Order: sequence, then C-alpha cells, then structure tokens
Amino acid sequence: MIKSFRDELDIENTPVQVVRKLDTGWDVQWFENLAAAKEVFPTLDPYHNTEFFTWSMKGMTPDMRVALRFENWDAERTLSI
Repeated sequence: MIKSFRDELDIENTPVQVVRKLDTGWDVQWFENLAAAKEVFPTLDPYHNTEFFTWSMKGMTPDMRVALRFENWDAERTLSI
C-alpha cells in the first residue's frame, strides 16, 4: 500500500491552511490545528473530498513546517491547470 504524507502526521495537531478562490479574489487562512479550522469550515476532511473542499494536500507554513492544505474547488481548478 502506498503511504500518504498524512500517515506520518498527528492530523489533529498539524497546522492547517485553507485556500479559497472567491469572486473578489484569493483568500488564504491559517489555523493552529484541524479543530480550529473546522470551527470556520466544518466540512473539512483530511481523507475525503467534500462538497466545498478538496481533501488535504501537503502544504507548508511560512516557517517551513508541514501543514494540511485544503482548497475550495475553484482554487483547485485554477491551481491544477
């Protein structure tokens, strides 16, 4: 079985980055952990795509720590081209 970067993390305590493409521009928000991010975006799921967000990808914090990165579908379409 192929290992995911998530297998080596403490998912609940990893920093989270949420990237959204909105009609008014880009929005990037940082959270201390998954619970804090879910208070604002309750549908985030590290292991499954949801109606509004991708599953988590590997991101990096500004100080170069591994983070969970979620993108809304408009952001994903734009950044994946």
